[in-house]
Amino acid sequence: SVKEWADAELATRKEAETKRLDEESQERLQNEQKKAEEDFEGKVKALRSEHDAKLAKLRREIQEQFATDKDEVFGELQLKFDNDVRHEKQQQAEKLKTLQADLKKETEEAVAKERENASVEGSKNSSPSPAEAELKKKVNDMDAERRTN
Repeated sequence: SVKEWADAELATRKEAETKRLDEESQERLQNEQKKAEEDFEGKVKALRSEHDAKLAKLRREIQEQFATDKDEVFGELQLKFDNDVRHEKQQQAEKLKTLQADLKKETEEAVAKERENASVEGSKNSSPSPAEAELKKKVNDMDAERRTN
C-alpha cells in the first residue's frame, strides 16, 4: 500500500536523481575532456612554434659557421696556391738562368772553336762567319728574354 507506493516513489525518485547526476557527471566529464584536449593542442602548437624557432636559429648559426669555415679554408687554399705558384715560378726562373748560362757557355766555346779553326786555316777575315753571327744573335736574344723575365 501506501508504504509500498511511497517506497516505490522514493526508489523512482532516487533512480531519476541518480540518472540525472550520471548525465551531469557524463556531461561535466566530457566538458573537462574537451577542455583538456584543447589545452593539449594549444601546448603542442606552442611547443611546435618554439621548436621551429629554435630550428630556424640553429640553421642560421650552422649556415653562418659554414660560410666562415668555407672562407677560412678558401683563404688557406688560395695562400697555398699562391705560394706554390711563386715557388714554381722561382724554380722555372732558376732553370731558365741555368739553361741560358749553359747555352751561352756552349756558344762561346763554339765561337772560340770557330775562331781557332778560322785562324788555323789562315783565314783572317774580319767579319764573323755566318755560324758565329747566328750564335751571337741567339745569345743576345736569350739575354734580352732573361732581362724581361
